Amino acid sequence: MPFRDFFTILGLLAVTALLVVIVVEKSLDSTPNAPSSRVSGPAASTSTTESVTESSTVNEFKLTLTATPFKANGHTFDASMGAINVQQQRGRADSSTIELPVVRIKAQTQTPGEPVLLLGDGPGVSNLWSKHMPTWLLNEHDLFMVGYRGVDGSSNLALPEFKQALIEFGLDGQSVPLAQAAKRGFQRLEASGVRLENYTLVDVVEDLDEVFEALNIEKVSLYSVGFGARVAYRYAVAHPQRVKKMVMLGPKGFGAFAGSSSLDEAIADRAQRLNWGDFLLKTYTEGTDNQLGKWPALNALFETLSLKSTTPNPTAMVDALVVYGSLDPHLSNQALKALLHDVPRTRLVKLASVAHIEDILGLQSGGLSRLVSGYLRDGTVDVSGFFELEVKIHE
Repeated sequence: MPFRDFFTILGLLAVTALLVVIVVEKSLDSTPNAPSSRVSGPAASTSTTESVTESSTVNEFKLTLTATPFKANGHTFDASMGAINVQQQRGRADSSTIELPVVRIKAQTQTPGEPVLLLGDGPGVSNLWSKHMPTWLLNEHDLFMVGYRGVDGSSNLALPEFKQALIEFGLDGQSVPLAQAAKRGFQRLEASGVRLENYTLVDVVEDLDEVFEALNIEKVSLYSVGFGARVAYRYAVAHPQRVKKMVMLGPKGFGAFAGSSSLDEAIADRAQRLNWGDFLLKTYTEGTDNQLGKWPALNALFETLSLKSTTPNPTAMVDALVVYGSLDPHLSNQALKALLHDVPRTRLVKLASVAHIEDILGLQSGGLSRLVSGYLRDGTVDVSGFFELEVKIHE
């Protein structure tokens, strides 16, 4: 074969191989919602998908949000939903991952303010709001919900053993069998790969922040209810540069925890250690008298799990609005003093003759929406909508 023909054939083969590579790469790039070892989410739809990939020093994550309806308050909203994988043990290359749901509902204006992250009550309750969602905030803000690890997503710390023991033994004078059942539940979780020490407020806060890192969102405001206020506080301590304002409705989890008679406060603890399983709210607090003194063996179990501490709290230097009822059992004078220490730049709105969070969230006068929207917009505190209640504002 002449050399010229040989090199001609060789060149054609090279060009053909190059074209094959280009076609294959283009085919892979055009595949919607390509599988990821880090993240899984809802199946792709015909709607627009927004996908952002970021990397940090400890892990790589990808967040894909797909247009999916979301139901809350008895209505259906156009939302973007997906999931993000976070490390169970941050900073370890061999760590397993936890998949957490993410929901974003776009504002109804073309020029929205900063997004608002919703932080629900708990611990042990889902952060995907099905009722009392402040849909009126959609007039000016995107709303975000991110699942709590241990409750939402792929890892759940529920303790059916403990629930069964409650049915069999009840609460009165049955501390030992309840503690034994709880311990069996913890052992089962650990045997399945759950590391209880990695289900803390610190971990929850970093889960939330990874979502905003992935979406390149620089500023958010926090709308929290009940124990969600504790999460908001810890988020503001860890990431003050990302928080514009905080709203806390009926905050729980502030005050002295050592020797506390309230179990949810004892578990909350100031050292940030918190197991987010439903063994707390869905068993102890539903219609029961939560006195630790009645359950010495359970109290001892919580001590061994390091769920209580007297570690001093840092302060969160972020502007905050606190709305609470004068009859709220979680906000004694001591607890209120502790809250103002932890969040010193706070404005207080006290509602007379109001006891619980549900009472605040259920107000029909429109006062709450006017109050919160105005505060997030320009820092004003307008209580004119609470015409049927006595309101006191503490600057």
